[in-house]
Amino acid sequence: ADPRTNEDAEPFETLTLVELQNITGKEALGPGQSAAVDPIAVNWAIDCGLRIGVLDGRDIRRIEDALEGRPFEGTLVQPE
Repeated sequence: ADPRTNEDAEPFETLTLVELQNITGKEALGPGQSAAVDPIAVNWAIDCGLRIGVLDGRDIRRIEDALEGRPFEGTLVQPE
């Protein structure tokens, strides 16, 4: 659930790529649309077996933690 519209929304600590794809969909976003994670990027990550860190990039410490392999505040998305 989107925390901007649902006060009961809870963050995900981990997801699989397929679970994320179920949330984002598979189709490209239309003009003017935006999302936390681009559906085409999710498709590509599935094809390549990549891990994705979804985090608030405005906090440099979160980025540093994720890049250094430390626990970070956000969602770790992994292949099945």
